[in-house]
Amino acid sequence: MYPNTDILNLSPNLTDYESAKFDFNWDHWHKEFSFNSTGKVNYAYEVTDYQVQKGNGDKPAFISQKTDGRVVSITFRELADLTSILATSLRSRGLKAGDRFGLYAAKSLDYAVVLLAAIKCGAVAVPLFSAFGREAIVDRLNDCGATWLYVTSNLIKNVPFDSGLSVTNILIDSSISLPGLSVHLLSDCYQGQPNPAATQFGDLETPFVIHYTSGSTGKPKGILLSSRAMIGHLLTAKYVLDLHPEDNYWNTADPGWVTGMIYNFFAPLLLGVAAHLYEGPFHPLDWIKFMSRMGISVWYSTPTAFRLLRYYGVPFDREHLPKLRHIVSAGEPLNPSLIDWTENNLSIPIHDSWYMTENGHQLINNYRCLPIRKGSMGKPLPGIRAAILSEQGEELPVGTIGRLAVKTPWPGLMKTVWGNQKKFEEYFQNGWYISGDSAYQDADGYFWFQGREDDIIKSAGERISPFEIESFLVAHPKVAEAAVIGKPDQLFGSIIKAFIMLKPGVSGTDQLKTELTAYVRDKLASHVAPREIEFVDKLPKTKSGKIMRRILRSQESNSPLGDFSTLDAEMNPIIEEN
Repeated sequence: MYPNTDILNLSPNLTDYESAKFDFNWDHWHKEFSFNSTGKVNYAYEVTDYQVQKGNGDKPAFISQKTDGRVVSITFRELADLTSILATSLRSRGLKAGDRFGLYAAKSLDYAVVLLAAIKCGAVAVPLFSAFGREAIVDRLNDCGATWLYVTSNLIKNVPFDSGLSVTNILIDSSISLPGLSVHLLSDCYQGQPNPAATQFGDLETPFVIHYTSGSTGKPKGILLSSRAMIGHLLTAKYVLDLHPEDNYWNTADPGWVTGMIYNFFAPLLLGVAAHLYEGPFHPLDWIKFMSRMGISVWYSTPTAFRLLRYYGVPFDREHLPKLRHIVSAGEPLNPSLIDWTENNLSIPIHDSWYMTENGHQLINNYRCLPIRKGSMGKPLPGIRAAILSEQGEELPVGTIGRLAVKTPWPGLMKTVWGNQKKFEEYFQNGWYISGDSAYQDADGYFWFQGREDDIIKSAGERISPFEIESFLVAHPKVAEAAVIGKPDQLFGSIIKAFIMLKPGVSGTDQLKTELTAYVRDKLASHVAPREIEFVDKLPKTKSGKIMRRILRSQESNSPLGDFSTLDAEMNPIIEEN
């Protein structure tokens, strides 16, 4: 499977971080793309036809395990042909450059082909979580005026066609009658010959995707990313994911999340590396079997996934994961105890990374060439300057908690917020992108996440990081997961409350509450020990695995929940009366 290569000992693509930072020039990376010579850009073309031109035509682009256990794959040449055939058909049926094209389906090979074919047409993809309900679908599709929707037959029952939906064209995998709509059967659209003229080229500012992000109030925001983001995607695929041609790569995220979209269907393909797709529901043992069967060597997932695997006690060792050489995490802070877990079992750490949908690609990361400081976000990507700012926009000294900011511009930076230029402008201050995250930087340039600005707890005049407390709690042998918030208090402003999921067989007693409070007090400090502890069966999380502390805060203060459409319905408590 890995000819003439010891996959476990591949040297890093980034070998000298300081030199790479010093010599960095974004223009240098343009030579890796077809637009370097043509001046024309289409992102889907770059990961399909151009990969064939580069000699990757016979290599697999996607390898997918179906729900029945069958493994199917598609080469770059097949992908180029199928996307051109489908793009030709979609254009003949009225899809135009600039049209917004929704995708409401689980990831699969068909999903990949439809996504890339739509982008070849010049359409703007609008990915939706496959677990979305009616209101979430309407909010997003109508906000951007999407006129096309790709939906699978098992999900179409959730699409509210009776709610004034903007969609007029449906692309689906089985025959169905929808009065008043143009229905296009996917298998019919695959008929024909590939036509290179179907690809619509533009410039680097041509948009290709709108990702919706949820806020604490109001409707979700449509983050518009343009084709220039591909430059950052290529760089991070090399430097952060450390992908080599020999690798078998797996990203566990749903395509409705920016990581599941960008780092499944674009970034690895830019390097000619196959992306593996697992089409079944989450099951810890099945995940391990999948990675073993596929010889996964680079794995990109979330701390929640790692915690669940540890929680269920799956066989996580070299016997079952012989090829795994690099693990990358994103989506929420990575607890140091999880790094200890992978180091103890596999002799490799998890490399945490930080970015937001608005950023377009990874910005602050841990790299294979640098030592990991457990709990740290890492250092900025070469070409990126990050800093900690005061509320007045002044750079703060080392060790001071403040606002994490990134100097603009960079390739992945969002083009705008769809239909809301005012909101877009609110992200920026004096040439800095203000992330909304709180952090500090140490003397060696590592950044340390402290929480969202509205997650930071102010108690008795102290600024307290919930993440730091959570990290200690989840390291306790009886604790599976934890979320910490500031609960309003008349005397202290806020007191610290911890919501804790216990490991199987552990009872939530008052004695254990006392034990955990003392544990945090002893391990961290007395002023950060929880004043209240509530044992829970589940914690509210997004489908990408982020704990939604604002849901817990809202419940404690009886205030509005805001948008909770990204809550995972299967792994999270039901929010009632809203």
